[in-house]
Amino acid sequence: MRKPQSLSQAEHQRGTLRSALRHKPFRALLTAYAISSAGDFVYIVALGAYVFDRTGSASWVAAVAAVRVLPFVLFGPLGGVIAGRYDRRRVMVLSDLARGAIMLALALTIAVDAPVVVAIALAFFNNVATTPWRPAAVAVTPVVVGEDDLAAANAVEATINQLSLFIGPALGAVLFATTSTSTAFVVNGGSFLLSALLVSRVREASGRPAVTGDDDAVADGPSWRDDLVAGWTTVRATSGVLLLQLLLVSVLFAYGFEVVTHPLIAAQRLGIGAEGAGYLLGGIGVGGLLVAPLSGRIAASPRAGTALAVSAVLLGAPFALLAFVSSPWIAYALMLIEGVGNIVFEVVVITLLQRLLRGNDLARAFGLQDAASIAAMILGTLLAPLLVETLGLQTAVVIGGFSVSAFGLLAAPRLTRLGAELAAKAEALRPVVDALGRIGLFDGASRAALERLAAGVIVEHVAAGTVVVAQGDTADDLYVIREGQLRVMARGEDDRLHSLPALGPDEWFGEIGLLHRVPRTATVTSVTDVELWRLPGSTFLEALTAIDARPAALERGLIVRLGRTHPRLADDQMETTRA
Repeated sequence: MRKPQSLSQAEHQRGTLRSALRHKPFRALLTAYAISSAGDFVYIVALGAYVFDRTGSASWVAAVAAVRVLPFVLFGPLGGVIAGRYDRRRVMVLSDLARGAIMLALALTIAVDAPVVVAIALAFFNNVATTPWRPAAVAVTPVVVGEDDLAAANAVEATINQLSLFIGPALGAVLFATTSTSTAFVVNGGSFLLSALLVSRVREASGRPAVTGDDDAVADGPSWRDDLVAGWTTVRATSGVLLLQLLLVSVLFAYGFEVVTHPLIAAQRLGIGAEGAGYLLGGIGVGGLLVAPLSGRIAASPRAGTALAVSAVLLGAPFALLAFVSSPWIAYALMLIEGVGNIVFEVVVITLLQRLLRGNDLARAFGLQDAASIAAMILGTLLAPLLVETLGLQTAVVIGGFSVSAFGLLAAPRLTRLGAELAAKAEALRPVVDALGRIGLFDGASRAALERLAAGVIVEHVAAGTVVVAQGDTADDLYVIREGQLRVMARGEDDRLHSLPALGPDEWFGEIGLLHRVPRTATVTSVTDVELWRLPGSTFLEALTAIDARPAALERGLIVRLGRTHPRLADDQMETTRA
């Protein structure tokens, strides 16, 4: 017979790569990401090779590279808004289906020997369709894994990304050499279709409230322009977010700079030829893979902010030191260290952003970040040759590398405080999460869903004789009673005033109006001094989407409460429950 785990043992196992992979929805998302990411690298290699074979022109190949990144600059913020406004599962599925269709159209274009410009245009639209996927996935991850496994989940994803970087291009080269370019695009199209199938099964990925009478709430919400402005406002108003995004931008700028100067360093300083730049990038990849299993623990620790500052230094300093190195092996060792900094930086910065922002705010902010980061990378690639030409290779490399390290050092005190504050906030929420988990209203909710609910709890102390909600008021929040007694009165469909059973600790009210989108159906007044936990209605409704079936206590309560005063609504509820 298996010995039961103690609570301390269970807690100790949280936050590991293995515990992150125990979440079935996360495994589906991760597999979808891995398959489509590897397929993307196949497509990138095949498209570049095809264009060069057809044109023999490096300029056309450069145009393909520009087309790959330009949509993220132009439409990245819009992609974040889409991921924030609509059901995120549907957004990802439609994005995958659109990209799959474009890949098949690209294969057909090449098969019929259409002009190269048609293939490049299709590649552009493919990446436009890509822009909402990543913001939606980043916003969904905290929902499916929870706070304890969030950093570990990001570490797993970063590891998969590193592996795709190795496997995808190799597979693309093999397919291009042994079959045909069209086959490579068909393979990539199939990867998107498989990704769509996997994501469609992740119920938790939905960002839309699960309510009775599913109207299109988005139509009555803010405009697209308002959402774009709201994304920028959130970035500026949420302490720490702007700093993280500026740090990300500086790192991507340095990356663009590095891609241009690596071939020059390899040829002029290391004597291994311009093609040796591939070995330098390979060193970065190996370093990332070595530290990837530990990066989740680093991001989950109270010192995550300090680790982020250190990783920024490790990203910039090794690159800058290449300016003074002539031995290839020392250069590879430096790139290995840079790879360590790269993976730690990636995992920690995403984890901190996911802790600072949730849901729609996170999706919008990530869309803005995508656009700014890609723009910075392009700027780095354009500025690098100018600096090399005017200042010389050595000086240019020192400037490009140490600029990131300097930013990391300057930001270190604020990043250290930010990491400690977020760790303290997560620890403070644990008792609230545990208390919510013991209430029947939330039976079946995952810890991730409970954490989202706990983060939105507002504690209210109400004096005896206070009307908490009045019949006919707009329903916007759910209330959980922690202490005290409340009286419930309701005027029913028969126009008579009914006295309903009193409410006490660990009971709740307000769910009827939220689920049925009707005004408050009763007046609730405190009999004694009362402590209430008020939960925003949108948070409560979104949490229900992460539960396979509504809790039995919720269903029974709805039917009983409605049956006393609103028989028609009770009948509707019974039909919904049966369905």
